[in-house]
Amino acid sequence: MSIAYLRMMEHLAPDERAVLPLREAFDFSYSEIANIIEKKEENCRKIFSRAKQKVLLVEGESISYERNKLIINRFLAAFQMQNTAVLLELLSDNVTLYSDGGGKVTAAVRPIVSVSNVLALLYGVIKKAPEDTYFEVKNINRQPAIVIYMNNKIQSILSFYISNETINEI
Repeated sequence: MSIAYLRMMEHLAPDERAVLPLREAFDFSYSEIANIIEKKEENCRKIFSRAKQKVLLVEGESISYERNKLIINRFLAAFQMQNTAVLLELLSDNVTLYSDGGGKVTAAVRPIVSVSNVLALLYGVIKKAPEDTYFEVKNINRQPAIVIYMNNKIQSILSFYISNETINEI
């Protein structure tokens, strides 16, 4: 799933989060969904319609793959050159970084918020990285992302939520 889709799912009401994937991904009938969520079939149709409209709004505000790739390439180049002026131009003032180590690597327990805090964390991680660390921009979930390699293995992947040509979430 794309970051934009996952982000959108977080903003849906609980019934909408249930109805949308049951109908879209699993092709359940409205009567089956009604039995599962204990609502009337007509209500499920309306819930699905509202959720679908919200999805279209989120998809509409996300810019194209190629434009996102240009922004991410600029971010990566500015980060590697420690060009703070360009980074400030690309990152939202309230940029938020979410991390998940999957229980295998250390990760921030809570979201990191603000340009200064996000950059401090990223620079801190890279400062401790082995010399053979390198980055590639790859297609992950139909959007460009930065894949970070350390010791010839994928260490992490940075996915982005970009809106109005500004990085809002990493």
